[in-house]
Amino acid sequence: MSRDVATVRVTVDGRKITVEPYDLSMVGRGRNAPIEWVMTNGGGTSASKGIFSALWRHLRRCLRRCLRREPTWVFPPNGIVIQGNDGQFTQLRPDEKGSKFTCVDQNTDGKTYKYDVNVTNGKDTLTLDPTIRNGTP
Repeated sequence: MSRDVATVRVTVDGRKITVEPYDLSMVGRGRNAPIEWVMTNGGGTSASKGIFSALWRHLRRCLRRCLRREPTWVFPPNGIVIQGNDGQFTQLRPDEKGSKFTCVDQNTDGKTYKYDVNVTNGKDTLTLDPTIRNGTP
């Protein structure tokens, strides 16, 4: 059983929201498994892409945001809403900055749950509905 955090990267590019992975498998993660959704605001980083590439993308995003005064996308209090949650998912909450959302998955059934990812920039709200697949330990 692994107690590693299951991480979902949430990216907003223009008016399109994407999550990676779209279908999150919790099979083999044991009970009380933590999940976190991390806002990447325009592109995640990958070790295979190299640190300089990641820094360059971050710098471009910051400059674009500053020059155009683009608002940052964040998770509101209802940033993650799990449809049909029958007590499997608890402690759903964003962090203080709204850049991360966490929960604990009891992970005691084998059901697949659709969930809504909601992000806002203070003016607009975007929603996407990926899935979490639980697996009994």
